[in-house]
Amino acid sequence: PISEIQVNYETVTQEKNALSGKVGSLREDFRAAKQEGDLLKTELEGVRQEHQRAKAQYESAVDDLQQECFSLRNQLKTKASGLEEKEEVVEELRGELGRVESALDEQRAQKEQLEGEMKKLKERLDSNQFDFGNKEKELDQ
Repeated sequence: PISEIQVNYETVTQEKNALSGKVGSLREDFRAAKQEGDLLKTELEGVRQEHQRAKAQYESAVDDLQQECFSLRNQLKTKASGLEEKEEVVEELRGELGRVESALDEQRAQKEQLEGEMKKLKERLDSNQFDFGNKEKELDQ
């Protein structure tokens, strides 16, 4: 019957209107989710770019530090080599100083010996002069 069809038609129309409302709501939700997804993609791309920039800075800093370490290692090697050479020179100079001190000690010993001999000779000279003075007086008398 027609009343049944009309009731079914009204029910179907109400369901259709309810479903249309739900479809509209789902479309709005989808648009909002799509916008949020686009924002997240944009944010993710920014994070990726920031990550790449930070990675490049890190790699650059590591390279700089490696270069600095290499340079410092070379400077240290150069200074160590210079110190070894200086130590060799110091040892040579110490050896030379020891030889000079030994020669100086020998010279002092010779000087003391010569001073002793000169003292003896002076005493003999004084004694001879005294004797000569006495003999001269004897001859004068």
